[in-house]
Amino acid sequence: MIVSDGVRRVPCSLEQVIGYRHPVLVRRFQEKLGISQEVAEQLFDDTKKFMYLCAASEEPISPNETLDFGWHEFILFTEDYADFCQKHFGHFIHHRPRNPDAPSNKREGGRRAVKLARQLLGDNLSGNWAYPLSSEASTPCDSCGCMADCNG
Repeated sequence: MIVSDGVRRVPCSLEQVIGYRHPVLVRRFQEKLGISQEVAEQLFDDTKKFMYLCAASEEPISPNETLDFGWHEFILFTEDYADFCQKHFGHFIHHRPRNPDAPSNKREGGRRAVKLARQLLGDNLSGNWAYPLSSEASTPCDSCGCMADCNG
């Protein structure tokens, strides 16, 4: 069901999504990136927020490199990831990287992600939401198809 302006109703609240904890994944972020627990927890919170946006978006959105890293690491915990998706969104959120042979929309998926993030999360986004500034830059999964319609 579309709520307004290309946004679908998500079966759970953003607070419920953010409330999910995965200490082992947070430690993995710390070890792989050499960051503090606080910074690692912020990255996981932002990764979950991005997934919430995937469930809410009517159009494909794309993560930046930082959020894509968090998402990839979460997916590696396949059972936890699948359970999280089912419990919070009612369906599995697939990661669909851009096909290198398909025409690239460059940064459109990233632009949509930031616009939707500001619309649903507010303007006070952490540095994890920074996207490349160059008009030639592309997000790693530009137009990956993180749409609710595609994720069922």
